[in-house]
Amino acid sequence: MMPAEASRRTARRDPGGARRTVRDTLVLTLVERAQPVTIDQVARGVQMSVPMARRRLRVLRDLGLVTVHLPEGLNGPNRVTLAPAARPVLAAALGGEAGDYRVRDGVERVNLAHHDGQVDLYVALSVACGRSRAWRLARFLFEGELRRALPNARLVPDAVALLSAGAGQVAVAFEVDLGTESPSWLAHKALAYAALRSAGAPLLGTSNWRVAVTVPTARRRNRLALAAWEAGLPEGLVSFAVASELTDRDILAPTAWLTPRVVTQDGTERARLAPSCLVETVPTDRSHGGNGLVGPGSRAGADPGSVQEGSFRAGERP
Repeated sequence: MMPAEASRRTARRDPGGARRTVRDTLVLTLVERAQPVTIDQVARGVQMSVPMARRRLRVLRDLGLVTVHLPEGLNGPNRVTLAPAARPVLAAALGGEAGDYRVRDGVERVNLAHHDGQVDLYVALSVACGRSRAWRLARFLFEGELRRALPNARLVPDAVALLSAGAGQVAVAFEVDLGTESPSWLAHKALAYAALRSAGAPLLGTSNWRVAVTVPTARRRNRLALAAWEAGLPEGLVSFAVASELTDRDILAPTAWLTPRVVTQDGTERARLAPSCLVETVPTDRSHGGNGLVGPGSRAGADPGSVQEGSFRAGERP
């Protein structure tokens, strides 16, 4: 990329008569919550076209409310983060103090591919639950928030979601697999989750929780599922899905996720991948204490009490 092109993508220009719209507040809220984000993620999260998302982000850049970061090597999508000037804007629109809203200091230390997987899950779940008559996304915590809340934990999910349906709740611990870790390590981690759930350890205040793993390919999904099953993974604890196949239309559908199930064939028990829902109908009496629910469009910071630091200590790499 030539310097002129790099400057065009990042430098502020005179906004002229451009003004911030009500929908721009939704864009800023998403950027602050999930930063850094791509234009495509903003488009999906706020339900607008990609060209419209690009135009609105340019306006917000020119107004000094977001910062645009070029990708390494100047190839690939730009990343967008919140600019300091947006903090009082969000405080006025959503409440709280300007200092409550986070500004990220660059993206150089972020594993962008891994973070993108977390943001894609957040966007898909937010939109799907906003459309659902049954489920509400009560809380979503990214890996960075979890690590800040659980500084001494040996097992930290890549993301955690808390969904509510009526008086019931179910939590999901997400693992975003990029194909870089050995299947045996992922199996070991799955067994650590199994040990925690068997011991009744709560996640986000509920003992009703499961694990979901996103993977880059169907072949990788099959390898991880087989490794976890051969290691003795309890049936139904972990579900797998190919990340590129997950959208807000099907992330809650029974066809999007597969989980190892036991089948008997010729008198021999075998494992096969069977369709499963990310979240099933939940009981109403398995919550562990009052974690104030926070809507998906609201601020939902991770606090140690809500994540139960003492629960997630197993799973040290052998």
